[in-house]
Formats: sequence, C-alpha cells, structure tokens
Amino acid sequence: MSEGNGYATADQLFGSAFKRRYADHVQMFNGSSYKFRLQNLHDGEKGEFDADALNNKGRFKRSSVSTANARIVVMGCVDGDGQRIFSNADVSRIQGYDSAEVEKLAAAIRLHCGWEEAPEKNSDTTDDADLLTS
Repeated sequence: MSEGNGYATADQLFGSAFKRRYADHVQMFNGSSYKFRLQNLHDGEKGEFDADALNNKGRFKRSSVSTANARIVVMGCVDGDGQRIFSNADVSRIQGYDSAEVEKLAAAIRLHCGWEEAPEKNSDTTDDADLLTS
C-alpha cells in the first residue's frame, strides 16, 4: 500500500477484470409474476446507452428517448449464465407491454446500476399494495 500512500492506484484498480453484479427482481409482467435477473453495466455500456439518445449535434433524438426504458430492459435483464435474454430487436416488442410494468423493471435496473437513488419511504406516498387493500 505504500506505493500510493494508502490511496488507490491505477495499477490496483486495473489489476483485475470488471466484475458483474447481479440481483434478482420479482414483479408482475403481463399478468404473471416473473423473477428477473438484473446485471449492472460497466461505464462503457452506460456511455453507449447515453450516446444513443443524442444526435451528432448533441440534441436529443426523440426515437432514443422514447425507447429508453425498453433499451435499459434489453441491456439489464440476463439469464442464469449472465447472457442477455432480450436483443435490440426486442425493443419494439417490449414497448408493446404495460408502460407501468416496463417502467418498474427499468427503474429496478437503473437502481441496481446506481443510476438513481432508492425512493425514500414516507407517509405521503402510496404504493401498489396500499391501492389493493383500500
């Protein structure tokens, strides 16, 4: 550790390969309950995702913004071997499902990737379980 005076060094950081993190996520999708395996994305994948939303003039492309949830679902859902279960060709098919379900799955992936913070629980919010019991 003396090489960096106790601080991380590039050699230390780059000394091992990128490690995927996985998380299980269970939710309703198209009327049935499914268990999804979510993977984190490396920074290059995040950059590709973000860059796809911009045209060569740096302006947002409506087509990419409108497909963002479906594209993140394609990138973040994997099987037991860590292989994507969807391809880019599935984006339009995913968009054909209930937007609330697609949004919930995309939000779980963004949360797992660290792209957004977990929502704070407070008494002013109502979740789906509260709606079902009222």
